[in-house]
Amino acid sequence: MNEPVALSVDGLLTRAFLEDADGDNSPELFLILTGSGSGSYGEALAFSTNGKKALTPIVIDECAPKSLEGYMGHDAFEVMENTLIRRFPVYKAGDTNASPSGGWRQIQYKLKPGEAAWHFRIDRVVSF
Repeated sequence: MNEPVALSVDGLLTRAFLEDADGDNSPELFLILTGSGSGSYGEALAFSTNGKKALTPIVIDECAPKSLEGYMGHDAFEVMENTLIRRFPVYKAGDTNASPSGGWRQIQYKLKPGEAAWHFRIDRVVSF
């Protein structure tokens, strides 16, 4: 029997979607949270549907500090070609929150099995 899942989150749920990130015909559930304030700091939560029978959390790896240089929020999340993508504008010193001038950074994650849980592992970090 399915039981409700209750989460305590920091931020506002701004998007929810299903996407099959590992190509097993059982979609993963993604919840996108946005923090309050002008930075709109984003966070993604992901869950495996375990053959469409139950939800279990998927761990999303933390970014290395170097990957977050110039980060001031305004994240966007998508799943494309079996890859979780996090994209945000890069700010240079002196930029205002409304005017980033450092281009964009994209962090790409691939879904991998772990010992006790699935993980979205960082696969690539691209700046453009």
